[in-house]
Amino acid sequence: FTFSSSSSSQSLLTTFQKDYHGFSVLPFAIEQDVTIAVSFSSSTDGSESSLLKMKNMDPSYSESTMSFIELSAPESIHSWISYVRAGFLGVRDLCSQNQLTDVKWKGLSLLVQGSVPAGSGLSSSSALVVACGLVFLHANNLHHLVSSIEHFASLMADAERYVGTCGGGMDQAIVMTGQEGFAKLVDFVPTLKTRNVKLPPSAVFVVANSLVVSNKAETAPKCFNLRVIEGRLATAVLAHRMGLTDWQLLSKLHQIPDAAHLKLSEMPELCRKHLPSTHVTLAQVATELG
Repeated sequence: FTFSSSSSSQSLLTTFQKDYHGFSVLPFAIEQDVTIAVSFSSSTDGSESSLLKMKNMDPSYSESTMSFIELSAPESIHSWISYVRAGFLGVRDLCSQNQLTDVKWKGLSLLVQGSVPAGSGLSSSSALVVACGLVFLHANNLHHLVSSIEHFASLMADAERYVGTCGGGMDQAIVMTGQEGFAKLVDFVPTLKTRNVKLPPSAVFVVANSLVVSNKAETAPKCFNLRVIEGRLATAVLAHRMGLTDWQLLSKLHQIPDAAHLKLSEMPELCRKHLPSTHVTLAQVATELG
């Protein structure tokens, strides 16, 4: 018996990716995708020693075979298998949240093919994590644990952090909910919610690949994650300078308007008033916040 799992990629209509600040975003799905052909392997004996065989159609990615015990263990070297592992760990976490601790993972053989250029900013990593998550969910008959598409998208957003990136959830949301002819307005507060925004039938969007590769996971500490942490520090500094009582509890910029009983439209002026326009060192932030 075989089946396949597929997930699309995405592009962003808004000018800045702000999902990790908690603000809404407006992405749309594109036709490039990741597809995984799946078969149950001969090792599917319902034990933890069941094997997972992984092969990529791109010969630059090496094949791998491991048990689910090995897949669950912390890894020392980043590779494309890291995203398969993240998808599995996300489903495993879902089981733990539902007090299912004795799942007998089915042995599987995966053949992965992707048409999304790696490291191009089109969420090839998220597409792979989501596709793998769907594989493990379907192969082990765990659909009943998922309450909605948005629920699974949120689960996969958390799962991708096992790779080492601190994303906000936009990529997984559009990968799961994208529809032809529509962009998606994605809200994250209080929980993930998506709404259709119809695109003009005559509109043409040009998505260009600069051919400059940016591997988010491999450069996360100095690039991608750095921007996330800078946003959290900016939140703390802004809340502190505004004199908000519980400023230590705020970690994302979207929390400031609610905490201060202000409109979102007032945020730009607040930032200009309270945040410096010049470079600030970590030591200066630490001194200010005590």
